[in-house]
Amino acid sequence: MVSILDGVFGKPSPAKFAQLMTRALQDAGVVDPIEFDEGSFLLRIGQNNVVNLRNYYDEYCALPRGSRKEYLAQMAVTAGTPTDLPERLEEVREALVPRIRERAYYELLPMHYARDLPEADPKKLPSFRPFADHLAIGVAADFPDRISEVSAELLETWGVSLEEALEIGRENLWKRSAGKWEALADGVWLSPWRDNLDVCRLALPTLFRQLTVDGDPVAFAPNRDHLIVTGSRDFVGQGVAAAFAIGLLDEPRPMNGTPIELDGLEWKPYQFGPDHPVWPLLQRLHIRSQIEDYSTQKALLDEKHEREETDIFVASYQGLEKQETKELRSMCTLTKTVDTLLPKAEWVVFMDVDLPKDKSFLGEARWERVVEVLGGRMVRQEGMYPERYRVQEFPTPEEIRALKLK
Repeated sequence: MVSILDGVFGKPSPAKFAQLMTRALQDAGVVDPIEFDEGSFLLRIGQNNVVNLRNYYDEYCALPRGSRKEYLAQMAVTAGTPTDLPERLEEVREALVPRIRERAYYELLPMHYARDLPEADPKKLPSFRPFADHLAIGVAADFPDRISEVSAELLETWGVSLEEALEIGRENLWKRSAGKWEALADGVWLSPWRDNLDVCRLALPTLFRQLTVDGDPVAFAPNRDHLIVTGSRDFVGQGVAAAFAIGLLDEPRPMNGTPIELDGLEWKPYQFGPDHPVWPLLQRLHIRSQIEDYSTQKALLDEKHEREETDIFVASYQGLEKQETKELRSMCTLTKTVDTLLPKAEWVVFMDVDLPKDKSFLGEARWERVVEVLGGRMVRQEGMYPERYRVQEFPTPEEIRALKLK
């Protein structure tokens, strides 16, 4: 239902925005029926296309009122344009670029397809591989009015591998990567392009060896248009970068801001622990990114289990802040008698619902200790990212004692 007050205070409701986007799509020439799925916050166009509204909505609301109408018209053209690419590589070669996004985006696409486009061919899904663990890299064709990701099926039609297509994309992106990095602080650099491909330039490792940093480059990718780089030995710089990155997670088009480090010409996860000088900031950035990925995964799994009438509880990945230190830590909950898919968190909370409410909280234990005690009863789910572990049996009284719950 659309309220009469929608937009009075500058921000339309999601339902009102869906109406605005539907009208803009029709004005842009879309003739297929358009249906609004409020629960998933998307528009279904005919039988083979969906428009996820979240990023468009966030960007729309962040704009001044005077710029919104033009933005909506531009995005309607982008969203309503067919994404099919030519079957001849030469017709699209100059438009190819590497496409780096959060890994969870790519890994969860099959479940999105099963929910939103059950009749669509899964071979049309983008081809990708993991990149520095929590990111992933694929190939896309970057046109002035849209960006279309390349599927494994299309790569086969073109007669090239993912790596060969990536090499073409790197050459193209390198030509578009002139520009002076902006200095956030001494030894802390911010990408200057703002062309929707800033983070994708992680695929050009030599670009980062040109920056003056203390140690190896450490990069944060909290948003597709903002890439922050400092040095592996510059802990002050890492604090500046992490604090800036945390703020960018609230901007439109957020990604996973967990830092990565350039080892030679290969990006790897940046290793940090509680003894790191800026641990609280790095940990906060990591947990906030994980919360987003796990929340999306949980919603999709819950819907899948409901469709399939599968009785498995998908536990939430949560962040809990210590009041005295303001340190953020991650946690999940295992409840007695409940078949559960646990996310990998720092702490596991144990609940026994057979006990009186005031005694049902048994305590909590570190993830590593839980794995040690429960062993093979924590079964990692193959092909699931972010990773989850199925636990079908609650710890025995002896195991509860062995866990040494706090």
